[in-house]
Amino acid sequence: LAGSQQMKPLKPAGINGNNYFDNLSSPAQVAQADVVVTGLVSEIRALSELVKTEVAENSAVLARISSLESSAADMATRLESALVECSELKGKISKAKEMLIDLASSINA
Repeated sequence: LAGSQQMKPLKPAGINGNNYFDNLSSPAQVAQADVVVTGLVSEIRALSELVKTEVAENSAVLARISSLESSAADMATRLESALVECSELKGKISKAKEMLIDLASSINA
C-alpha cells in the first residue's frame, strides 16, 4: 500500500499542486448559505402550514357540499310527493266540480 496513490501525502497548493483546500468555501460563504437555507426552510414550513390549512378548508367545503347534496335530494323527494298530492287534489276538485254541476242541473230541472 505504500506505493499506492491513497497513501501519498497531498501535494502543496500551487501551480502543479493540489488545490482542494483552495476550493473550500470561506466561513462568510458558509454563513451566507446557512442564512439562505434557513430562509428556505422557513418558507417551506410556512407553505406546508398553508397547504394544511387549505386542505382542512377544502375538507370542510366538501362536507358542506355533501350535506347540500343530501338536502337537495331530500327536497326533490318531498317535491315529488307534493306534486303527486297536488295531482290527486286536482282530480278530487274535478270530481267535486262535476258533482256540483250535476246537482245544479238537477235543481234547475
